[in-house]
Amino acid sequence: MKITFIAIFISLLSSGTAFSKLIRFGDFNWGSSLVEVEVQAAAENYNLLEKHISVPQTLLKYKSFHLGKDCTITFFFTPRGQKLYSVVVVWKPPSFGHFVREQLMKRYRTPREEIPGANLYIWTRLNTEVELRYGRDCTTLSYSN
Repeated sequence: MKITFIAIFISLLSSGTAFSKLIRFGDFNWGSSLVEVEVQAAAENYNLLEKHISVPQTLLKYKSFHLGKDCTITFFFTPRGQKLYSVVVVWKPPSFGHFVREQLMKRYRTPREEIPGANLYIWTRLNTEVELRYGRDCTTLSYSN
């Protein structure tokens, strides 16, 4: 009986449902150091726009190509220890938000919260949240750990 229960439990965990998929940005791991993110971003041909290292706000900002369009990607790090905790992707065309929403719906299914009139959608998995906003000036996709 215990073996059957364990086998069922393991098969459910490994089934890869939308609710079991961890949310992260690409292959960047939460808690990575600033140097680790720099090395990985360089390997993925991101073009560094800004590097700001200070106590209130440490960040790396890149120009890149994500989901088929040019964008800026900003990595935010904790003040102490400089560990990756958030990534924000911004595309200039606000209309691109519809496409991004469709991609996120395919990957993570129904958002935890949505306000269609405000073009705001939020998905949550374990301790990570993804927030999509689009409107007047741009499309913004934020990953937070």
